[in-house]
Amino acid sequence: MTSGWSQRPALPSIDELFEGYRSYAWRQETLDVFNVGEDQKITDWLVGRPVEESPRSAEWHAMTRAGREQGRPVSRVRLVGHPVTLYTAWEVQTYSENIAAGEEVRILDRDKITGDLNPLWNVDYWLFDDQFVWIMLYDRSGGFHGGTVSDDVARFVEHRQRAIELSVPHGEYVLPAL
Repeated sequence: MTSGWSQRPALPSIDELFEGYRSYAWRQETLDVFNVGEDQKITDWLVGRPVEESPRSAEWHAMTRAGREQGRPVSRVRLVGHPVTLYTAWEVQTYSENIAAGEEVRILDRDKITGDLNPLWNVDYWLFDDQFVWIMLYDRSGGFHGGTVSDDVARFVEHRQRAIELSVPHGEYVLPAL
């Protein structure tokens, strides 16, 4: 005898999403500061020392390159707030490595969304194939606390389109002075 309940399939993990997306993986990056262990890289960048590629970055670039070659691009829109933080300036300046690996990076100045009260402008997330979203959880200092996967993506898909429309390619963006 069946109870009438259908068991919903488990949602994929973030690793499964990155391994199995078919058309695109897209990120909205919103924080002015991420506190994820990159202080030495920023210090090296500030004083003009070469910044060595970490194993994590090398893995990211390899995955991005492979995705691009397979017709599965990785892209992002990076929101830039005012005043521009040192972290944001460093990140925007060093996206060239991601771009060289095949990632499409677009920049959206927050001045373009002034007055738009959509709360998604303040949510960091990855969207995969219009099917799954991984909402990333950060504390006030930018410390990462994991994320949650959902298949309720309609508002994220719509928001992604708006973010792309309002942003410009990385190479066209002029970063305001610190």
